[in-house]
Amino acid sequence: MSLKKYSAFEELPLSSIEPAGWLKEYLNAQKDGLTGHLDEIGYPFDSSCWSFQKLLDGGFDGWWPYEQISYWLDGLVRCGHLLRDKSLLKKAVKQFEECLQNAGEDGFIGPEELKKPNKNNQWPHAVFFRALIAHYSATGDPGIIEAVKNHYLSGYSDYSHGREIVNVENILWLYEKTGDEKLLSIAVKAFDLYNKNLDESGRYDDTSLINLLSDRKISAHGVTFNEVAKIGAILYKYTGKEEFLNASVNAYKKIDRDAMLADGVHSAAEAVHGKNCEDGHETCDIADFTWSLGYLLMITGNTDYADKIEKACFNAAQGAIGPAFKSFQYISCPNQVIAAPNSNHSGSFPRTPRMAYQPHHYPECCAGNVNRIMPNYASRMWLRGEDGSLVSALYGPSTVTERIGDSDDTEVTIVEETDYPFSDIIHFKIICNKPVKFSLKLRIPGWCKTAEIHLNGLLLETTCNPGTFTVINRLFNPGDSITLKLPMDLTLRHWPQGGISIERGPIVYSLKIQEDWQVDIYEPRQTKAFPAYTVTPSSPWNYALDIDGECLAENIKIVEEAASGIPWWSKEAPVRLLVPARKVKDWKTVKNPPFEETDDEIVNMKTMQKCGCTMILEPLEFTPKLPDSHTIRNRLEDKEETVTLVPYGCTRLRLTVFPKVL
Repeated sequence: MSLKKYSAFEELPLSSIEPAGWLKEYLNAQKDGLTGHLDEIGYPFDSSCWSFQKLLDGGFDGWWPYEQISYWLDGLVRCGHLLRDKSLLKKAVKQFEECLQNAGEDGFIGPEELKKPNKNNQWPHAVFFRALIAHYSATGDPGIIEAVKNHYLSGYSDYSHGREIVNVENILWLYEKTGDEKLLSIAVKAFDLYNKNLDESGRYDDTSLINLLSDRKISAHGVTFNEVAKIGAILYKYTGKEEFLNASVNAYKKIDRDAMLADGVHSAAEAVHGKNCEDGHETCDIADFTWSLGYLLMITGNTDYADKIEKACFNAAQGAIGPAFKSFQYISCPNQVIAAPNSNHSGSFPRTPRMAYQPHHYPECCAGNVNRIMPNYASRMWLRGEDGSLVSALYGPSTVTERIGDSDDTEVTIVEETDYPFSDIIHFKIICNKPVKFSLKLRIPGWCKTAEIHLNGLLLETTCNPGTFTVINRLFNPGDSITLKLPMDLTLRHWPQGGISIERGPIVYSLKIQEDWQVDIYEPRQTKAFPAYTVTPSSPWNYALDIDGECLAENIKIVEEAASGIPWWSKEAPVRLLVPARKVKDWKTVKNPPFEETDDEIVNMKTMQKCGCTMILEPLEFTPKLPDSHTIRNRLEDKEETVTLVPYGCTRLRLTVFPKVL
């Protein structure tokens, strides 16, 4: 079976890729942290809900828990296969088997109530089947294809309402595996009906084809946007209809224009909004943004999407996750000088602890979704080109093993050794039992102006233009070595309110603030092994940077040390920037009064408490906006100081977008 596909790259089987170095240690921390123990922390992860035929049999009365558990299962099974870890796989496979054994006679998988017409009732299937597909990628179990196919041909939904449209992602994967034209027809019809319904009703119209193609500013719910915006690109892969691809590409251009934040992920708390330093995003958005960009990378072959994935995973993701992967934020921000139950300045449920580092948050979507981010990254580091080439698309320590060459008959292993993104040197070693000719494609990031490639110690005369894939097409011998050098220059970014931020390569830098971590004894959703925290600053943070954007190399001293362990959680960051700065007088956290018993506040409190969410009654304390750029000169201290900036992902409290000394 051979289908016509319009795609530059394809995913490799999950079993072909094995993380190494800091990345393997990181995934092991996930195993020992939330990913491996979320079922021990509580609702809803302590239930094998997909095994029930009735919602209430599992103690649930709606689709939410099915979405949340499915996010976790996806991260769990990917992490398990990448680590070759039997304990993680046992937890995931148990739920898969119980669910598939309990499918209805008509093939429908899941509780009967999810058959009912509703704009989201079959949305959780899109998430759950992603986990099954990941398991298939590693095992090749044909029973998964048969079960998922029977479900989609059961005909209980046309997938044209709300997030149910995201099932098209899995339907088209199934079409590729089976060649069944009925599946392609279901996917195309669903997308047509989805857009027709939106155009007629105006609901969620930011994600309709006509509006994704337009200049219209996006204000949809962040997860809804990311999950739906990629569907056009995936349809293009199997239909060649360029309008579909253009819609997805344009959607993310608009996100860059209107909502991209300094840490590499767009604002969404919970709707997509602005790009100010105090704007934030749900952790769900970090997972879904990078997952969707992975499709655009594979389909277009455009390195810009890989650059964005790295930036998001190395900055926004790490900054939202607590040390040892035992806590996380529901909402995180580029600027957050306090991370406490009473510090949620995002505007989304301000009297809830969404910006505190906790093992659990309401709703539990982010608690599940946070487990997907780095396993998804590792899964797509290595890809296969449509020409049979091996593609190093995302960088990090790893090993890939594939059968390649002119007739795909030679097993080749490539060992990638690097401390990237904390080092600009990446080593590749070719391991094979005989010479083999194949093409190796190495990504040259858009930010790298002077990349070099050395083959067996000699400079390779090849083009290394920024924002391209360099192709090395040759007869490789056992033991051949390739060294890729990606020098990282300092870059100054400008933001609203006169703000500036500093980047170097894929890393964004933030002020190093001394952090005081205290267990929040009042948070009921924690355990002894997985505490909830209040994090407050114990060093000054109110600085403006005194730098000249034209002379960054002269203004800023770079201190580099060898990375060890998991650099994001090291006591001393492996790369630090020493930058001149001056304190800003009277730039302080914003304090709001305690809870007042107004009608609106009481209704909000009762709603949150009914859902099991902690409601904060004490005074709120927020990270402030940037000082007014028109008055900042009169507020600066006379004394210049040198402050230390560290990688964004090494911080939990941070100032990333700074005022500038004018």
